[in-house]
Amino acid sequence: MPTYYLTGLMYINGCNGDDRRVLIPDGSNDPEIQPPLDATLLVARDDWKADTFGAAWRPRTLMVDGRPKDFFEFILKKRSRVTLPYSGGAECFELETGLPRAQNADFEPDLDAPDTIAEIEVEAGKLTARSLADVPIVEWSIDDPNKRAEVTITAAVLNGRQPTGEVRTLTVRGEATVVFVHAADLYAEARPPLDATPQKDEWVRGWGGPPTSDSQPIPPYDYKGATLYAKIARGRRVDPQKFTYNRIANNPQPNIPDNHQPGVLKGVVNRDGWRYSDPVWCCR
Repeated sequence: MPTYYLTGLMYINGCNGDDRRVLIPDGSNDPEIQPPLDATLLVARDDWKADTFGAAWRPRTLMVDGRPKDFFEFILKKRSRVTLPYSGGAECFELETGLPRAQNADFEPDLDAPDTIAEIEVEAGKLTARSLADVPIVEWSIDDPNKRAEVTITAAVLNGRQPTGEVRTLTVRGEATVVFVHAADLYAEARPPLDATPQKDEWVRGWGGPPTSDSQPIPPYDYKGATLYAKIARGRRVDPQKFTYNRIANNPQPNIPDNHQPGVLKGVVNRDGWRYSDPVWCCR
């Protein structure tokens, strides 16, 4: 089976209970979210086998081990419910400590009518908190006793909570790596001004509480993540200050070593925009 990675601004509702979903808030058509965000699937061209996405894809060339490599990025239509082939049950490892915990920011998910661009069903597999160049991400592996040569990912467009019959599919090699991406800055050529967007190592001191004399620079309270998370919050309200100060995981996981990174991860981490990417949040 492919190995999947979850990257960018999204919320995992955990591995327990009857409603195990990844919620990706809709930032595709909101004047407060600039540039707009798409929810996409990124896969190496060599791992692609077939798809029914029509024109909803982009070619990407990313640097891998010092050489350009071709990738395909497939754009999920609002609102898509993504399902993966699976067997067995779901297990979570280190999510509540290795990812920012949304409950620390008084976030309560709206599981009835969230304003999502896409939702991913978590039916099975092992979800593990990881870090890629200090950005929290999730690695998702699913057992396949049949060792299928090809695997098809399905994205069914919803009307409310019900599927409409409009379905898009992506078929990849059985040993492929597929990355779910929800980030506007990943492919940006120009870096944001440093006085507006602090570097990752500048954000650590003082995070998790009110600003202090040694917590420089003070994070911006109008952080777009709070606006996005309000779209999937019960009551549609998220405190930007609490959201910003709880953006760091309690126990950040070690970075995935370079020699253990599949090509697609090496490609995204080499982009200038990766250092500004949002972490995945957890969890209930």
